[in-house]
Amino acid sequence: MRQDSSNSLNRLYRVASGAATLLRLRIVETVVFFVIVFVAKEIAGFVYPTLALLLLFGCGLVMQLLGPMMITLGERRMGLESDHADSVLITYSSVIDILLAVGIVYLTGTIESPFLFLLV
Repeated sequence: MRQDSSNSLNRLYRVASGAATLLRLRIVETVVFFVIVFVAKEIAGFVYPTLALLLLFGCGLVMQLLGPMMITLGERRMGLESDHADSVLITYSSVIDILLAVGIVYLTGTIESPFLFLLV
């Protein structure tokens, strides 16, 4: 009985720490970036191109959602192992997040941007 609970805990940990869970967290992070930027505009009165930021967030979200599909296609064509495909997906998602943060900083005032902390 004790070993059954240990196996189920190990299985639960593997499922919870997979690339799919990380991808969900990255999508939530993109939505939180969106909320931070637009709430700051309303509260602090920042001025920046709203349409360009909406397009940036939309593209970032679509790229995050398309990532697993592209990795799966690459996995089939190139014969990647699932562990390697997971690391590629994590790297892809990180690059999208970095590009999104750089885009936010660029569109909201470069070096004087109040969102420069997102790069940290």
